[in-house]
Amino acid sequence: MLATVLFPAKVPAPVHDGFTTYDLHRDGELSRERHLPVLLLFSADYCGFCARLTEEFLQPMRISGEYDDKVLIREVKIDSHRSMRDFQNRTVSPENLAYRYNISVTPTVLLVDAHGRELTQRMVGLGTLEFYGLYLDDAIEQAQMRLRQETP
Repeated sequence: MLATVLFPAKVPAPVHDGFTTYDLHRDGELSRERHLPVLLLFSADYCGFCARLTEEFLQPMRISGEYDDKVLIREVKIDSHRSMRDFQNRTVSPENLAYRYNISVTPTVLLVDAHGRELTQRMVGLGTLEFYGLYLDDAIEQAQMRLRQETP
């Protein structure tokens, strides 16, 4: 008698598998190709507010699919010891990248273009949760408008 071996169905990767990036140069190229701003969250593993921002706002944004054609969402963990590529394709530590952007508080959200230039006023801290989503949507819309104005 032949034994039938059943293989479990392929389990899809979790939807919210993290936003951490180590290649902003590649993200910049994708931003340029798709004409989208890049939302950069500067966070740290020890930052509870960063985790809350990700869980309550960024993960739902990704899961909904409503932001796929609006913004690229990326996270830079400033306490990571892994090297990364900046928008100019240079090797940099996440801590030094945060220093270049003058980030002193986590979480800080920047909306940048394909070259890493800020498009809107940065969002520092978590602020009022009831309005944070509205502020985030407004900043994304402003960044999109600014990109359209700068793109011939």
